[in-house]
Amino acid sequence: MTPRICCAYARSDLSSTASTEAGGSKPDWNTVLVSYLRTQPDVTGFVWFNFNKETDWRISSSTASAQALAAALAARR
Repeated sequence: MTPRICCAYARSDLSSTASTEAGGSKPDWNTVLVSYLRTQPDVTGFVWFNFNKETDWRISSSTASAQALAAALAARR
């Protein structure tokens, strides 16, 4: 479950990513995303599509999702 990233420039931002609770483990996806991005020196940031639209894309769609992303980001420090 590795996010696929393709960059056309030496340094770029991954914009508008998100995950849903349906079809898998959103907390696991959040953790894998942050771990993967940590290994990509050409990615300097990302924007989360944080809306409840068609499905709940928000980071806080569940406590487990929010805690997983917070923990993964905190581990980068």
